[in-house]
Amino acid sequence: MDIEEIKIILRACDPLIAKGGRSLFSKFLKGSKEKKILELNLDKEKYYGYYNNLTIHEILNKVDELIANDYLKIEYFNKLPLLIYSDKGWEIEKEIYAEEMFNNLFTEDIEKIMNYNPICILIMLDKILKTKDLKYLDKLEEMKATNPIKKIRKAINTTIASLKINK
Repeated sequence: MDIEEIKIILRACDPLIAKGGRSLFSKFLKGSKEKKILELNLDKEKYYGYYNNLTIHEILNKVDELIANDYLKIEYFNKLPLLIYSDKGWEIEKEIYAEEMFNNLFTEDIEKIMNYNPICILIMLDKILKTKDLKYLDKLEEMKATNPIKKIRKAINTTIASLKINK
């Protein structure tokens, strides 16, 4: 499996992290109409049915390969085996997530973006800073007004100040 396919599977797994196991994830990737998938609104997710041309067994093999290669892990919560990112998988996923946030900054609701993982927000702020583009200033002000986390607000203020200095 190449790194691009690994990235797709990791990104696809996000709505199931700590909510479902490898079987449910495989059914999600297949595009199953199973009750649990519909209850969790997984049929509305971007990667739902991504592998509809493969068998469940083939998809399960791909998921197991990511587990075997330490991109995903199984953790037990109340005796249920649920998928979570390994440290190695999270290193890849957080970059993908931050890139999506960065690319959707002008099309997605700021409050929604501010509810994402704080680590991903910090990575996105670094991406904004690297652009040196003042077009982000209004969005940064909007972000600052909607984020209750002191560390994030401080990082936003630093990004704003750095953009203004570098103009």
